[in-house]
Amino acid sequence: MQNEKFIHLSELKDKVRTLIAVTDRLKEENEQLFQDKQILISQNKLKEEKIKDLLKEIENLKLASALASPETEGNTEAKHNAKIKINKMVREIDKCISLLNKLN
Repeated sequence: MQNEKFIHLSELKDKVRTLIAVTDRLKEENEQLFQDKQILISQNKLKEEKIKDLLKEIENLKLASALASPETEGNTEAKHNAKIKINKMVREIDKCISLLNKLN
């Protein structure tokens, strides 16, 4: 009887050790996955910023093309769109100047 209790206790200890080892491995894996997630989030933010910058550049190129293109001579719609974009940029510049003046 005493021998059976010892065997059961020994088996229980082995199972607990196994569970602890599995838990430790899962904790390490979880930490690595969390670090990978943080890296991916950071990379995603950088790519989103790059996309925004490229979209702005496209708009600027369209505006420059509309203003410099000889085809816009007769194209009143292109001229109108260019004027709207210029007015929008002027308003944004005015807002920036106003904010700078408030800081001073």
